[in-house]
Amino acid sequence: MKFFTFTALTALVASVSAGTSNVKLTTVSGNREVSDLGFSALHEGAGFNYIRAASGPTETYQYDEEKKTLFMQAGKFPYRFGIVNGIAQFGVNGFNEVEFKTDESGRELLTVNGSPDGFYVCKNINDPYNFSKDSYFLVTDPSNKDDCAEVLVQKADE
Repeated sequence: MKFFTFTALTALVASVSAGTSNVKLTTVSGNREVSDLGFSALHEGAGFNYIRAASGPTETYQYDEEKKTLFMQAGKFPYRFGIVNGIAQFGVNGFNEVEFKTDESGRELLTVNGSPDGFYVCKNINDPYNFSKDSYFLVTDPSNKDDCAEVLVQKADE
């Protein structure tokens, strides 16, 4: 009986995590200052974290290929990737379906609405804690922000 229970639990865990993989993300840009930056999610409010781009270690996120969802665990709840008011974030509300598509150079690029284009890193994005005063954050709307550069977001090597 114990063997059967163990086997059943193992099969259940495998089926739950079958479509989920760990991913790290980095920037790609012709601007050397903002190319090859890693991402980390910084708490900005109740239920959402803005995505900072900086040199150094990058966080590991989870990607569910079947649900086309990029997410991170924040306590008991998954915070899903989404664009809210032109700012990329992980949160409990407002998520986007995303996919990774391989380009002609062999890079696996993050796409929203089928396109890898339209991402920027900017400073002074008017975030609640002013983390962006001296740091870049991932956005899709560069208006009313400082020091912006267009980027692609690629899946990094583990």
